[in-house]
Amino acid sequence: MRSIFYVALAFAVLARSSVVAAFPDPDQPLLVS
Repeated sequence: MRSIFYVALAFAVLARSSVVAAFPDPDQPLLVS
């Protein structure tokens, strides 16, 4: 079960990084923090 958690966590980090890289919007501080 813990491995699933780590996979989901890694996916969330990669997705967030992709969103920030694709949409560098200073009006979206929640995506950066």
